[in-house]
Amino acid sequence: MLYVQIILQDLSVMDYNIKCSISGTFNRGNWNTIRPMTVKNIIGERVRLARKRAHPPLTQKDLAARLQVHGLSVERVTISKIEIGYREVTDVEAEAIAKVLGVSIAWLFGEDKF
Repeated sequence: MLYVQIILQDLSVMDYNIKCSISGTFNRGNWNTIRPMTVKNIIGERVRLARKRAHPPLTQKDLAARLQVHGLSVERVTISKIEIGYREVTDVEAEAIAKVLGVSIAWLFGEDKF
C-alpha cells in the first residue's frame, strides 16, 4: 500500500491511504490529476516474490531476457508493470512466467504454497 500526502497551494492537505498512480503535470507544487490505480492482474506480487527467491535471484532484466527466449516480447519495464499490477497478463504470459520462475501457475494465482 502506498501512502501519499499532497499539500495543495491553499495549504489544505489531502491524504490518500490507497494504492494510486499520479498522472498529469506538476505545476507550482500541485499535481493537476490524481486517480486511483486500477489493479490489472493478480499475479504481480507473486512474480516479484518468485523472482527474488530464485537461485540466484533474478533481476527484472534477467526475467525479461528469459521470457524472450521463450518467445515473449517483453522488456524490463514490462516486468515492472506486471509486478505492480499495472499491466494485464495473458494466459500465455502467465504460463511462460511460471515455467521460467520454476513455480506452478496455481502458485502464481495464490492457490498453492511456495
